Amino acid sequence: MVKWTNSYFISIRNLLDALIRANLRLKRLALVANLVGFVLADAIMMWRCWVVWDRSWLTVVLPILATISGIVCAGLGITGQITVASIQNASSAARLAPLVRFSTPFLGMSLGITLYTTALIIWRVIQVQKCAKVKALAKINKDFIEIG
Repeated sequence: MVKWTNSYFISIRNLLDALIRANLRLKRLALVANLVGFVLADAIMMWRCWVVWDRSWLTVVLPILATISGIVCAGLGITGQITVASIQNASSAARLAPLVRFSTPFLGMSLGITLYTTALIIWRVIQVQKCAKVKALAKINKDFIEIG
């Protein structure tokens, strides 16, 4: 009975070790998936801005450049974290340092892209509404003058 108990605990320890090793792989995968999610969200906002501004490339040049530099920063952060995570004796603060150092600019640029494109979309909608109101008022005035 004791022999079965020992082998049971050894199996659980092996399972836990395997999960911890797999956990590092899952963390890497989660970081890359997070990066892809942010880039996809930024790309959708840039596309919407581009469409609203009648496919004007001038409106999306700055967000595209910010996205590229953000991807570089995020890539450096992920690479640095993977490098530090492979060191066995590294502290948790040392493991997170590259990620924090490079993810902060990436997240800041992503937030900036979202705010910039949203502001441009809102500005364009307001401009179109004003133009539509002026045209509608001119048509009403023209019809009114023709009737009178």
